[in-house]
Amino acid sequence: MKPTMEKIKKLNYTVSFLLTHEMLDENISSKISDLQGRVKMKGFRKGKVPLDIVREQYEGSVRGEVIQKEAEKILADYYKTKDIRPASAPKVDLKDDKKGFVLTAGFDILPEIKEVKFDKIVLEKEVSEVSDKELDDSLNNIAESRREMIQIKEKRPLKKGDVAVIDFEGFLEGKPFEGGKADSHYLELGSNQFIPGFEEALVGKEIGGEYDIPLTFPKEYGAKHLSGKKVVFKVKVHEIREKKLPKMDDAFAKSLKLKDLEDLKKTVREQLSKQKDQVATQKLKDDLLDALTDKVKMDLPQSLVDQEIEVLKKTSEKDAKEKDLVKQAEQRVTLGLVLGDFGKKFDVKVSRDEVKGALMQYAMGRHPNPQELLKEFDKNPNNYSQFYAMIFEDKVLDAILKKVTIKEVKPKKK
Repeated sequence: MKPTMEKIKKLNYTVSFLLTHEMLDENISSKISDLQGRVKMKGFRKGKVPLDIVREQYEGSVRGEVIQKEAEKILADYYKTKDIRPASAPKVDLKDDKKGFVLTAGFDILPEIKEVKFDKIVLEKEVSEVSDKELDDSLNNIAESRREMIQIKEKRPLKKGDVAVIDFEGFLEGKPFEGGKADSHYLELGSNQFIPGFEEALVGKEIGGEYDIPLTFPKEYGAKHLSGKKVVFKVKVHEIREKKLPKMDDAFAKSLKLKDLEDLKKTVREQLSKQKDQVATQKLKDDLLDALTDKVKMDLPQSLVDQEIEVLKKTSEKDAKEKDLVKQAEQRVTLGLVLGDFGKKFDVKVSRDEVKGALMQYAMGRHPNPQELLKEFDKNPNNYSQFYAMIFEDKVLDAILKKVTIKEVKPKKK
């Protein structure tokens, strides 16, 4: 069917079609006849309700259904004839006409993505060896995670670096405040776990002592009812403990299921090297995204930009400037279109197992029961969309990186 009106402005289309009474009435009559054989109505046997009664009861809803399906078919045929792809659902308007109804649809189409000469894109990848200091720091962190807390038998005052085992309770204007109490709490003095002044006040205190510590909460403290307020903590010291780090030797390595100390060092060095490569590769991908944004210039579907702006408004600071949101939205839409187009050209596929694997990895450490989270996601497959998009983008970038020129360089000195 040819449109009765057609306005095209870059990627934006506005088209009108005439849905004649003859076209609609034939489909409406056919559907009502079909409905007559199935409808149940009080006073009549199934399939024996008179046609005029069925028409009177259901013609309004049937007409709406017929118009909607006819509109969808007409627009689908129009997209196919014009060889265009709509960027989003059309905004449809329907008006009465002597001959029937005038259907007017407004929509944006997806732009054509120009070919990119990937071999002309030159990127730098930082490559560096794991230094002895980085290895030592990592080994020290491992030892720190396996430290023991040895109770001090001698009677001496607390000093910085000690772990004090304490009871404490905070009072605001003479009354206990919520979240300000704990028993047998382990606190390393100098770790800055508590508000400023608390740990410092415990230095020099002794086992068995009970102390009042007056403090003022920082103005920027998260709990507003305590922000900038003067309080008093009542503290009792039960024990003093010292950290004892394990000796870095073969025995320690064996406790980690490794052969010996050299095997531990080799394993840690390999892990650090892998981490460095992952960081460098991620930076490489970020640089590639910037290069693609710079290389590919095109008109953007305004409807997609508007949708992205609304998403950004929900996640951005309240005082974010409109022009900054627009720029960011345009960049995101550009990259989304570019990566989607290249993904089709490179035949990038994402399996359901890959998506579930990404979700499981995300859930580990964030959810008490990852399997339960999977079940929740299975109830609505749309929940997987963000993980699908993440894996798809990563695979597309991996495919493009194989085609660009990559130069390995030493990290820049900071």
